[in-house]
Amino acid sequence: MQIYPFSYPIILNDNIFTQYGGKTGTFTRQQLDASFQIAEQQTSNYIGTLLLPHIITGTYTTPLTHTQRVVTDYGYVSQILDVVVDTQKVTQSGGAELLHSDGAAFIYNDTFGYLDVYKLASTCGLRGGSPYQYQIVYEAGLPTGTANLPSMLMAMTMAAQITLNEMFPGVVGTNEGVGDVGIQEFESFAYHERRTAHSLKRTAFGGSAMASKISSLIDSCVRKARRSLRVS
Repeated sequence: MQIYPFSYPIILNDNIFTQYGGKTGTFTRQQLDASFQIAEQQTSNYIGTLLLPHIITGTYTTPLTHTQRVVTDYGYVSQILDVVVDTQKVTQSGGAELLHSDGAAFIYNDTFGYLDVYKLASTCGLRGGSPYQYQIVYEAGLPTGTANLPSMLMAMTMAAQITLNEMFPGVVGTNEGVGDVGIQEFESFAYHERRTAHSLKRTAFGGSAMASKISSLIDSCVRKARRSLRVS
Protein backbone atom coordinates (compact mmCIF):
# COMPACT_ATOMS: atom_id res chain seq x y z
CA MET A 1 0.00 0.00 0.00
CA GLN A 2 1.28 3.43 -0.97
CA ILE A 3 1.25 6.28 1.56
CA TYR A 4 -0.59 9.33 0.25
CA PRO A 5 2.29 11.56 -0.93
CA PHE A 6 0.89 15.03 -0.19
CA SER A 7 0.70 16.61 3.25
CA TYR A 8 -0.79 19.83 1.86
CA PRO A 9 -3.72 20.68 -0.46
CA ILE A 10 -2.89 20.66 -4.17
CA ILE A 11 -6.28 21.67 -5.61
CA LEU A 12 -8.50 23.34 -3.01
CA ASN A 13 -7.86 26.85 -1.73
CA ASP A 14 -9.94 29.52 0.00
CA ASN A 15 -11.14 31.03 -3.27
CA ILE A 16 -12.35 27.72 -4.76
CA PHE A 17 -13.80 26.61 -1.43
CA THR A 18 -15.96 29.72 -0.94
CA GLN A 19 -16.86 29.88 -4.64
CA TYR A 20 -18.47 26.43 -4.35
CA GLY A 21 -20.37 27.21 -1.17
CA GLY A 22 -17.82 26.47 1.54
CA LYS A 23 -17.88 28.49 4.77
CA THR A 24 -14.55 29.31 6.39
CA GLY A 25 -15.90 30.79 9.64
CA THR A 26 -13.14 31.73 12.10
CA PHE A 27 -10.96 28.69 11.46
CA THR A 28 -7.20 29.09 11.39
CA ARG A 29 -5.08 28.71 8.27
CA GLN A 30 -3.87 25.33 9.54
CA GLN A 31 -7.41 24.06 10.15
CA LEU A 32 -8.61 25.12 6.71
CA ASP A 33 -5.61 23.60 4.96
CA ALA A 34 -6.07 20.39 6.94
CA SER A 35 -9.70 20.10 5.85
CA PHE A 36 -8.73 20.76 2.22
CA GLN A 37 -5.98 18.12 2.32
CA ILE A 38 -8.26 15.56 3.99
CA ALA A 39 -10.94 16.12 1.35
CA GLU A 40 -8.41 15.65 -1.46
CA GLN A 41 -7.01 12.51 0.13
CA GLN A 42 -10.51 11.05 0.51
CA THR A 43 -11.24 11.88 -3.13
CA SER A 44 -7.99 10.26 -4.26
CA ASN A 45 -8.79 7.16 -2.23
CA TYR A 46 -12.30 6.98 -3.68
CA ILE A 47 -11.16 7.29 -7.29
CA GLY A 48 -8.07 5.11 -6.95
CA THR A 49 -5.46 7.57 -8.14
CA LEU A 50 -3.94 10.96 -7.37
CA LEU A 51 -5.63 14.21 -8.38
CA LEU A 52 -2.61 15.38 -10.39
CA PRO A 53 0.07 13.41 -12.29
CA HIS A 54 2.84 12.41 -9.87
CA ILE A 55 5.86 10.11 -10.01
CA ILE A 56 5.42 6.95 -7.93
CA THR A 57 7.79 4.12 -7.06
CA GLY A 58 6.31 0.71 -6.27
CA THR A 59 7.58 -2.81 -5.64
CA TYR A 60 5.50 -5.72 -6.94
CA THR A 61 5.87 -9.47 -6.55
CA THR A 62 6.11 -11.63 -9.63
CA PRO A 63 2.63 -12.73 -10.81
CA LEU A 64 1.97 -16.47 -10.73
CA THR A 65 0.55 -16.37 -14.24
CA HIS A 66 1.87 -16.89 -17.76
CA THR A 67 1.42 -13.20 -18.54
CA GLN A 68 3.63 -11.17 -16.23
CA ARG A 69 1.02 -8.52 -15.47
CA VAL A 70 1.13 -6.40 -12.33
CA VAL A 71 -1.37 -3.91 -10.97
CA THR A 72 0.00 -0.56 -9.82
CA ASP A 73 -1.07 1.09 -6.58
CA TYR A 74 -2.59 4.02 -8.47
CA GLY A 75 -4.61 4.03 -11.68
CA TYR A 76 -4.48 6.42 -14.61
CA VAL A 77 -0.86 5.52 -15.43
CA SER A 78 0.53 7.88 -18.07
CA GLN A 79 4.11 6.67 -18.48
CA ILE A 80 6.71 4.16 -17.29
CA LEU A 81 10.00 5.74 -16.23
CA ASP A 82 12.07 2.79 -15.00
CA VAL A 83 11.80 -0.95 -14.34
CA VAL A 84 14.28 -2.95 -12.24
CA VAL A 85 13.96 -6.73 -11.94
CA ASP A 86 15.13 -8.39 -8.71
CA THR A 87 16.13 -12.06 -8.70
CA GLN A 88 17.06 -14.17 -5.70
CA LYS A 89 20.56 -15.51 -5.13
CA VAL A 90 21.91 -17.67 -2.31
CA THR A 91 25.64 -17.07 -1.80
CA GLN A 92 28.25 -19.75 -1.14
CA SER A 93 28.65 -18.42 2.40
CA GLY A 94 25.01 -19.16 3.14
CA GLY A 95 23.78 -15.61 2.73
CA ALA A 96 21.11 -14.27 0.41
CA GLU A 97 20.92 -11.26 -1.84
CA LEU A 98 18.87 -9.78 -4.64
CA LEU A 99 20.40 -9.27 -8.06
CA HIS A 100 19.22 -6.26 -10.00
CA SER A 101 18.79 -6.29 -13.76
CA ASP A 102 17.06 -4.19 -16.37
CA GLY A 103 13.38 -4.67 -17.09
CA ALA A 104 10.70 -3.20 -19.28
CA ALA A 105 6.96 -2.66 -19.06
CA PHE A 106 4.04 -1.94 -21.36
CA ILE A 107 0.86 -0.21 -20.22
CA TYR A 108 -1.89 -2.77 -20.85
CA ASN A 109 -4.64 -0.61 -19.32
CA ASP A 110 -3.82 2.90 -18.16
CA THR A 111 -7.02 3.57 -16.20
CA PHE A 112 -6.72 0.51 -13.96
CA GLY A 113 -2.93 0.48 -13.88
CA TYR A 114 -2.34 -2.91 -15.52
CA LEU A 115 1.27 -3.29 -16.69
CA ASP A 116 2.89 -6.16 -18.59
CA VAL A 117 6.45 -6.48 -17.28
CA TYR A 118 9.51 -8.21 -18.72
CA LYS A 119 13.09 -9.02 -17.82
CA LEU A 120 15.59 -7.84 -20.42
CA ALA A 121 18.69 -9.75 -21.50
CA SER A 122 22.06 -8.10 -20.91
CA THR A 123 24.98 -8.34 -23.30
CA CYS A 124 26.00 -11.48 -21.45
CA GLY A 125 22.51 -12.97 -21.45
CA LEU A 126 19.98 -13.15 -18.62
CA ARG A 127 21.34 -12.44 -15.18
CA GLY A 128 20.17 -14.68 -12.36
CA GLY A 129 17.03 -16.80 -12.31
CA SER A 130 13.35 -16.02 -12.61
CA PRO A 131 12.13 -12.59 -11.51
CA TYR A 132 11.37 -12.37 -7.80
CA GLN A 133 9.92 -8.87 -7.80
CA TYR A 134 9.71 -5.75 -9.93
CA GLN A 135 10.59 -2.21 -8.86
CA ILE A 136 8.69 0.18 -11.12
CA VAL A 137 8.87 3.95 -11.35
CA TYR A 138 5.83 5.38 -13.12
CA GLU A 139 3.72 8.50 -13.43
CA ALA A 140 0.07 8.26 -12.40
CA GLY A 141 -2.79 10.61 -11.64
CA LEU A 142 -5.82 12.20 -13.22
CA PRO A 143 -5.08 14.08 -16.44
CA THR A 144 -4.33 17.75 -15.82
CA GLY A 145 -7.57 19.72 -15.52
CA THR A 146 -9.80 16.81 -14.52
CA ALA A 147 -9.62 17.58 -10.81
CA ASN A 148 -10.72 21.16 -11.59
CA LEU A 149 -14.01 20.16 -13.20
CA PRO A 150 -16.97 21.79 -11.42
CA SER A 151 -18.33 18.45 -10.19
CA MET A 152 -14.96 17.56 -8.67
CA LEU A 153 -14.51 20.95 -7.00
CA MET A 154 -18.05 20.86 -5.63
CA ALA A 155 -17.52 17.36 -4.27
CA MET A 156 -14.24 18.24 -2.56
CA THR A 157 -15.73 21.44 -1.13
CA MET A 158 -18.56 19.42 0.45
CA ALA A 159 -16.07 16.87 1.83
CA ALA A 160 -13.93 19.62 3.34
CA GLN A 161 -17.03 21.24 4.88
CA ILE A 162 -17.94 17.98 6.60
CA THR A 163 -14.53 17.95 8.28
CA LEU A 164 -14.77 21.62 9.29
CA ASN A 165 -18.22 21.05 10.77
CA GLU A 166 -16.66 18.59 13.22
CA MET A 167 -14.05 21.13 14.41
CA PHE A 168 -14.30 23.66 17.22
CA PRO A 169 -13.84 26.64 17.54
CA GLY A 170 -14.85 28.30 14.29
CA VAL A 171 -18.19 26.51 13.95
CA VAL A 172 -19.78 27.28 10.59
CA GLY A 173 -22.41 24.55 10.42
CA THR A 174 -23.42 21.17 11.75
CA ASN A 175 -23.43 17.78 10.12
CA GLU A 176 -26.64 15.78 10.02
CA GLY A 177 -25.30 13.48 12.72
CA VAL A 178 -22.24 13.43 14.96
CA GLY A 179 -19.31 12.45 12.77
CA ASP A 180 -21.64 12.79 9.75
CA VAL A 181 -22.92 9.28 10.42
CA GLY A 182 -25.53 7.88 8.06
CA ILE A 183 -29.09 8.32 9.35
CA GLN A 184 -31.89 6.28 7.79
CA GLU A 185 -34.77 7.44 9.97
CA PHE A 186 -35.44 10.47 12.19
CA GLU A 187 -38.33 12.34 13.77
CA SER A 188 -38.75 15.90 15.03
CA PHE A 189 -42.03 17.09 16.59
CA ALA A 190 -44.71 16.15 14.03
CA TYR A 191 -42.24 15.50 11.20
CA HIS A 192 -41.05 11.98 10.45
CA GLU A 193 -38.74 10.85 7.66
CA ARG A 194 -37.53 7.41 6.63
CA ARG A 195 -35.04 6.98 3.81
CA THR A 196 -34.83 3.96 1.57
CA ALA A 197 -32.03 1.62 2.57
CA HIS A 198 -30.32 1.81 -0.83
CA SER A 199 -30.14 5.62 -0.73
CA LEU A 200 -27.26 5.48 1.76
CA LYS A 201 -24.04 3.82 0.69
CA ARG A 202 -20.70 3.54 2.43
CA THR A 203 -17.89 5.33 0.58
CA ALA A 204 -14.49 6.86 1.38
CA PHE A 205 -16.45 9.95 2.49
CA GLY A 206 -18.68 8.12 4.99
CA GLY A 207 -22.20 6.76 4.95
CA SER A 208 -24.33 9.91 5.22
CA ALA A 209 -26.61 11.52 2.66
CA MET A 210 -23.95 14.20 2.11
CA ALA A 211 -21.31 11.53 1.52
CA SER A 212 -23.57 9.85 -1.04
CA LYS A 213 -23.98 13.18 -2.86
CA ILE A 214 -20.21 13.67 -2.94
CA SER A 215 -19.64 10.24 -4.48
CA SER A 216 -22.39 10.87 -7.05
CA LEU A 217 -20.77 14.11 -8.15
CA ILE A 218 -17.42 12.38 -8.67
CA ASP A 219 -19.01 9.40 -10.45
CA SER A 220 -20.59 11.83 -12.92
CA CYS A 221 -17.25 12.99 -14.29
CA VAL A 222 -14.53 10.43 -13.46
CA ARG A 223 -14.30 6.68 -13.98
CA LYS A 224 -12.97 5.03 -10.82
CA ALA A 225 -9.71 3.13 -11.19
CA ARG A 226 -10.91 0.09 -9.28
CA ARG A 227 -8.69 -2.95 -9.74
CA SER A 228 -9.92 -6.43 -10.52
CA LEU A 229 -9.64 -9.12 -7.85
CA ARG A 230 -7.90 -11.30 -10.38
CA VAL A 231 -5.39 -10.43 -13.05
CA SER A 232 -4.41 -13.19 -15.51
